[in-house]
Amino acid sequence: MAQHIVLMNVVAPFVVLLALHLLPRATPRMLALATLLQLGLIWFWHAPPVLGSLGHHGLMHVVMQSSLTASALLFWWSVLCLRDTGQWRAIIALLITSKLFCLLGVLLTFSPRQLFGIPSGTEAAMADQQLAGLLMLVACPATYLVAGVILAARWIGVLDAEPPRAATLRS
Repeated sequence: MAQHIVLMNVVAPFVVLLALHLLPRATPRMLALATLLQLGLIWFWHAPPVLGSLGHHGLMHVVMQSSLTASALLFWWSVLCLRDTGQWRAIIALLITSKLFCLLGVLLTFSPRQLFGIPSGTEAAMADQQLAGLLMLVACPATYLVAGVILAARWIGVLDAEPPRAATLRS
């Protein structure tokens, strides 16, 4: 869990920020697609039948980490490079994504039984699952909250810089 939290919430936004001036602008449609892709992949890879059969090593683990990282790069690009008129959409995408990541973290943390893990049925495996859920509950919302606050501040700055609209007078 720590691996893909770092890859998705630290490395991906950092890489996008480093290349911000080289990347093309994203459209609202790309933002919607990137949000759906990231959410779909995170829930797919964390489904108990999928992750339980996956293990923590091997080719499928590499495929999982690669697809989650690629979807995070696409998501952060679409959030950070969205056209100025769509800042509110980026903030909503961050809010939706963070809440669904929190839900997954809650399920992992407070599940009365082990959802997946190797070896199954041990106290250590249950503790690992709960720790993974706690990591998601702490790290993921914090990253998305900080990004949302920065985007909101930037958006408010753009709105403040616009000249006031002239009121039309009725005669």
